[in-house]
Amino acid sequence: MELLKFLFYFILIAACAAKCPDSDANLLKWSDHAGTWSGSPPAENDNLTITQPILLDEQPPTLYSIVITATGKLVWDPNTEVHLKVHWVQVDGELHIGSEDCPFLSNTHITFLGNVEENNLGAGGDKALFVTAGGTLEIHGKPKLSWTKFAQTAPKFNTETDVIASQIEDTKKKGLAVYSINPTTGELVDSAFFNFLINGRKYPDLIISFVNFLDGIPDGNIVGIAIHKDLPRRGDITGALEAIEILAGQTDGTNPLRDTEDAMYSLLTTKGSTSMTKEVYLPLKSEGKTIAEVSMVFAEFIVVMTSTFDINRRDRSKAEVLVAVDLKYRPVLNFIEDVSTWETGDTVVIASTDYDWRQAEDKTLIECPSCNDNQIRVSSPLKFTHYGEIYKNVDMRGEVGLLTRNILFDTEDAEGSTTYGGNLKVLKGFKSVHIENTEFNDLGQQEVLGRYPIHFHMCEDVDADEATRPWIKHNSIHHSNSRCVTIHGTHGLIVEDNVCYMTKGHGYFLEDGGEKRTVLNGNLGLGQEKGTLIKADKSPSTFWITNPLSNVTNNVAAGGEGRGYWFTYPRIPTGPSADKGYMLKDEARHTVITEFDNNVAHSNKKHGFFLDNEFHPDGSATGYNRYRPKEDPIMHLKYKNSTDKPSIINRMTGYKNSPRNAWIRGGMIKVVQASLSDSAELLNIVKENTALQFIDQSVFIGDSPNLGEPAKVNGQPVSIGRSFPLVSNMMKNFNPRNAIALRRGPIYVTDVFFDDFADNEYYQMGAIGWDKLQKQSPFHSITNAQFGFSDPSEGNRVRDIRQDETERTGDDIRTFRDMDNSVTDLSADSDVTVLSPEAFHMTEDCKIRSNWNFGYCEHAFGKLAIQYSSENVLTMTRDDDYESARVDADSSEDASFLVITGDSYSYSMFFEEEVPKNINIKMVGLSKSQGVRLGVCIPSDATFKVSGGRVKWAAVDSLSDVVAIGDYFYDSDTGYLALFLADVNDFEPGEFGQCVGEGEMCKRVMIKIEKGDLTESDCLSAVHEKFNLSSDSDVNVQSDFRRKLTTLLELLSERRSHGSRQKRSVDTAGEIDTRELPATANEPPANWGAGSTRG
Repeated sequence: MELLKFLFYFILIAACAAKCPDSDANLLKWSDHAGTWSGSPPAENDNLTITQPILLDEQPPTLYSIVITATGKLVWDPNTEVHLKVHWVQVDGELHIGSEDCPFLSNTHITFLGNVEENNLGAGGDKALFVTAGGTLEIHGKPKLSWTKFAQTAPKFNTETDVIASQIEDTKKKGLAVYSINPTTGELVDSAFFNFLINGRKYPDLIISFVNFLDGIPDGNIVGIAIHKDLPRRGDITGALEAIEILAGQTDGTNPLRDTEDAMYSLLTTKGSTSMTKEVYLPLKSEGKTIAEVSMVFAEFIVVMTSTFDINRRDRSKAEVLVAVDLKYRPVLNFIEDVSTWETGDTVVIASTDYDWRQAEDKTLIECPSCNDNQIRVSSPLKFTHYGEIYKNVDMRGEVGLLTRNILFDTEDAEGSTTYGGNLKVLKGFKSVHIENTEFNDLGQQEVLGRYPIHFHMCEDVDADEATRPWIKHNSIHHSNSRCVTIHGTHGLIVEDNVCYMTKGHGYFLEDGGEKRTVLNGNLGLGQEKGTLIKADKSPSTFWITNPLSNVTNNVAAGGEGRGYWFTYPRIPTGPSADKGYMLKDEARHTVITEFDNNVAHSNKKHGFFLDNEFHPDGSATGYNRYRPKEDPIMHLKYKNSTDKPSIINRMTGYKNSPRNAWIRGGMIKVVQASLSDSAELLNIVKENTALQFIDQSVFIGDSPNLGEPAKVNGQPVSIGRSFPLVSNMMKNFNPRNAIALRRGPIYVTDVFFDDFADNEYYQMGAIGWDKLQKQSPFHSITNAQFGFSDPSEGNRVRDIRQDETERTGDDIRTFRDMDNSVTDLSADSDVTVLSPEAFHMTEDCKIRSNWNFGYCEHAFGKLAIQYSSENVLTMTRDDDYESARVDADSSEDASFLVITGDSYSYSMFFEEEVPKNINIKMVGLSKSQGVRLGVCIPSDATFKVSGGRVKWAAVDSLSDVVAIGDYFYDSDTGYLALFLADVNDFEPGEFGQCVGEGEMCKRVMIKIEKGDLTESDCLSAVHEKFNLSSDSDVNVQSDFRRKLTTLLELLSERRSHGSRQKRSVDTAGEIDTRELPATANEPPANWGAGSTRG
C-alpha cells in the first residue's frame, strides 16, 4: 500500500510540475536575505508587507502581521516544511499553497496568535487571515479521502472475551504496582503493591522487598511497573530507582522518577532483555486527567500498563495492567472505499451509530502491513460498537472521517480564553478562493460574532463564472470554537466533501437567510454542541439552512446536541442582508427547496431532520414556519393565485435520532424513498394549510438489529439489550412508538414497507399511529402497504393508546382509509376505514383489532366540523341507535365528528342547555354521492335561515324527502331541522384532497336562528317518538346488534367527567377480529427507501 501511495504522488508531481505555483520564474526566495530583503530579512514580531512575489522556502520568524499588497504574492515552497506563527494576515494580492493541478505534498503549519480583541481590523476581525477585494487565496493540500463508511460492523472491545488478564489497584495506599506476566500465554503470574505511604523509618525494609520481588521474577517474563495515585518520598527511594534502572537497562541515575515527585509513570520491559523497554513519564496536568500509558505487543497479545491521576477525582487515580488479544485491542476496520491515502499517525473520528452522539471516538492509525486498501488499524480499542450494515434498505453503516491533513491551521490560546481562535474570512470582490485538503483545528471565536474557521462574508454572487466559482472541498474542520463553514450574504458557493467535527453552535451555517444557490454536497458533520453567538445556537444543528434555494445532497449529519438538518426561514433576510433585496418579504415561505436528495441524519439529540420554525432577527427560531411552496412565489405574493408546488424530500435516511427522525411542517411536501429506523417516532409530517402531502416508496423499521448500548431503567440495564431513544419521557409521550404519526392531513401514503414493530415489556409499538391533535382529516389514506411481520404475533400494523379523558382532544376522529385493504387484509371491495372503535362509529360492518386498540369499518366516513358561539355541550347521535351511538364534542372549538357517508345512516345533534344562534357546519370529505342527513334540535318556534354550500336551500315536505344538498325539512312540533349535507360535485377520478374542487376549500353550511326560545335544546326523544328515526333506514337491526355485543376493550371502557363537560364516550362495541395477518414481504422492493447512501 505504501508503494502505491508513493507511485501515486510521484506521478501526480511529474504531471503537474509545470503548473505548480512555485515554478513562477519571478518568485524571489525568502531565504535570499541579501537579495530579497536587501540584507534585512523579517525579524521577530515584525509587521511585514509583501509587495512582490516571494517563495517561502525557509522557516520564518514569528510575525505580528503579514499584508500581501495587490502587487504581492506569497507562495509556499513544496520542498520546505515551515511553521508560520502570526497574529493576522491580509491578502490583497495572492497567497498560494499548492494549486488544484499541483497539490502541496509537504507538511506546513500556520498558527494564529493573539488575545481577545487585540486588534481592530474592521471586516477582517483579528487573529485572522482575510481576503479582500482583488485577493487570491489558493490552498491545496495532499489529496486524501475525506470520509467513508464501514463495510461491516465494528464491535466494541469485549472485556469478558477479549481480555486475557487484568488487574486494577483499588487500595487507598500510594506507591508502585509491579506485575509479572508470562510472555507466551499472557497470564498474570504474580503481582505486588509497594506502599510508600509509610513511616520513613520503614523504607529500608520496603526497598529490600521491592528489589527482592524484581530479582525473583524469572528472566523472559514481562514486567510492568506503574505509580498508583502517587509516589511518596518519606525516605530514601534511591535503591528502588536503581533496581528499576537495572531492570530497564538504563544508565545509572537516568530514570525520570529521580527528577520530580509530581508525575505519573508507567514502564514495560522484558526481564533480562534490556532492549525491550518502554516507559512513559508525564508531569501532572493542572486540570483533568494525567494518563501515563505504555504498551507492548508479544505474540498475539498486547500488554498495556497505565498510571492515571485525576485531579478532580483523586479517588479514581490508579495503576492498572491489561493483557488483551491484540487484534481486538487494536482492531482492523473495514470500509467500503479505498483508504490507502490515510497514513500511519493520522487521526480519524468514528461516528456513533447509537442514540448517544457522544459515542463518537477519535482514533490514531498505526502501521498495518497486512491491511488491504480498504482497511486501517487503530491504536486503541473501540469503546462502543459501530454498526456497519444496510438493513432492509436502511443504510446504517457508520461514518469515519479523516481529521489529519498535511496543511494545518490552528490557534494558540488567548490569555484567559480557550475559545478565541483564529479565523479565515473572504470579503466581497475577491478574485479567486479555493481551499481543499486542509485541516482547521481550534479556529473560530465564541466571544465575537462573525469569526469562523471559514467565512464568506457578504460576497454576493460568486457563481457567474463557473471556471472561477469558489469552493471549499475535502477539508477537515474540527474542535471549532464557532461553526465550521459560514456562508453570509454570498450566493453560489460550493461546500463539498468536508468533515466538520466538534463545534460550538451550528456547523454548516447559512447566516442571514438571503444566501442562495449554495451547494452543500457530500459533507460529513458531527459533534455540534451548544453555543452562545445567537439564540438558536442553544439547539445547534449540523446543517443550518435558512434559504430554500439551496442544493443539499449526499450529506451526513452524524450526531450532535441538537438537530441534524434545520430548515428555518426568516420572513425577510436578517442582519446586513436585510436591505439587499436578496429575497422579498415572505418569498422564502413560498419557495420550493431547490434540491434535497440522499441526505442522512442519525444520533442527533433533537431530531434528525427538522423543517419548521421562523428565523427571527434576534437570532432565535421559534413558532411555526407557515411554509407553503408555490409554483411562482413572486406572483403569489402579489396576487395570491399561484398553485401549490411540492418541496420534495428525496432519499432521506434517518435512524437513532431523538425524539424523532423527521419533523416536517408545511404545505405541499413529498417524502419520497425515505429510509427511517429506530426512533421514538420515525416521521411526523405536520400540515398547516390546505396543501397536499405525500409519502411514497419508503421504508420504516421499528427496532432494527442495530442494538446500541443497552438502556438503563431505574439504574438497571434493560432485559431486551438495546438502547432507547428517550428513557425519561418516552413511556408517556411516545408510547406507542410509531413509524408514521398521522397528523391533521390528509396525508397520502403509498408503497411503504414496515417491519420490526413488536411490543416489549418497556413500550408498545405500531407501524401506523396518530399524533394527538385536533383537526384530523378523515382522508388520510394508505395504499399498498407491505409488512415484514405477522400481526399480532410478531408486531402491530396499527397501534394506539387512548389517553386519559382529561387530556384528550380530537381522539375520536383519528382515522385513515385503507384504500386497497393492504392494512386490514380484507377481501371486500368496499371502502374500509380504520378508526376509533367507539359505539358512535361502529356498526355491524365494523370489527375491532384488540392489539391495535382500534377498529375498522366497511364504510366511507366524512367529517362534520361544527362551530358555534357558546360553551354548551354539543351531543351528536347516530339515528339508528341514538341512545348508545352518541358522543359529546370536546369543546366548541373542536366539535368534530366522523359520520358515515353515502349510506343509509343519518345523524342528529342537540345542545345541552341552550341552542346557539349561529351554527356553522364544515363538510370535510363529503361529495355529491357521499353525503349525509343531519338533524339539528332548534326551538320549535324558531325563525331561521339556512345558507351556504353554494346552493339555494329550500324546504321539502317530509323528512324522507331530504335526499340532496339544498334540501331541508323543519318540524315545528318538535323543533327538528333536518338538512342534507353534501357537495354539488363528486371527486374527479384521481383527484386528491379532502374537499371537492381545486384549492381544497371545504363547503360550509350555516344555520342562523333569528327568533325562538333558545332554551328548547333537546328534541331527540320527541323526534324519535314521532318519526321513528331508528327504522327510517334499512339499518334498524343495529340496536339489537349492539345489545348483543359484550366485548369491550378494557383500556377503552371507562367514561370520566372533565369539569362540567362529559367528555367523548369511550365505550366501544364491535366484533373482535382475531385473525393472524401474515407478513406480506420479507424485504422491501429494491427501489423503496434510500438504500445505499454511499459507494
